[in-house]
Amino acid sequence: MDNSRQVCLDCILVDQYKIELKTLVVRRNYIAHGKEMTIQDITEYQKYEKAALEVMHELAISIVECLDKKLYLKIP
Repeated sequence: MDNSRQVCLDCILVDQYKIELKTLVVRRNYIAHGKEMTIQDITEYQKYEKAALEVMHELAISIVECLDKKLYLKIP
């Protein structure tokens, strides 16, 4: 979120999915450090997948728009 704001990328969904994204990062860190992380069912997984994919899609669109319009050349 902070990185997006620093480069003037508009990503509203980061705020909307803040809890899901933070939870996803915590779970990823548990797994990366060898701790057990159980997912109860596919429905539990899908809400985090949906949040991550929607945010990545919105960021991709923002990046393309920034590049197309050369917004990176403007002083914020």
